[in-house]
Amino acid sequence: MTRAQMLVRVRKLCLSLPETDEACPFGDPWFRVLGKMFCCFAEEDGVPCLVVKVGKENLDLFLADPRFFLAPYIGRGGWACLRMPTGKASPVDWEEATALIRESYNRMAPKRLRLAAEL
Repeated sequence: MTRAQMLVRVRKLCLSLPETDEACPFGDPWFRVLGKMFCCFAEEDGVPCLVVKVGKENLDLFLADPRFFLAPYIGRGGWACLRMPTGKASPVDWEEATALIRESYNRMAPKRLRLAAEL
C-alpha cells in the first residue's frame, strides 16, 4: 500500500467520526473533533506514521514497542507515532490503526460525541 493510499484510508476513518474535520496547520493532515486535534498522518525518516493520543499513563507501554516512537513536540503530552511502512513486507494492521484512532478520538471528544459514536 502506498503512502497516498494509506492517507485515503486514514482520512476515511477519521472523518467518519462525529463532528470531525481536517486541517493542515503544520503541513501534515491533522484530524480534529470540534477543533481539537486527535490524529495526524505524518512522515518520519521517509516512513508514514499515524500520530495519536495514547495518554501519558500509557506512553511507556507504547514506546516499549519498536513500531512506536514519541511524537515530536507533543509527545510528552501523551502522543505517540505508529510507523506504517509501505510495501508487502510489513503490512499495516488496520484493525489496530482503527482502534488507535478511535481511542485518540475518545480522549479528545466531549462525552456527548463519544456516546453518539458508540466508541
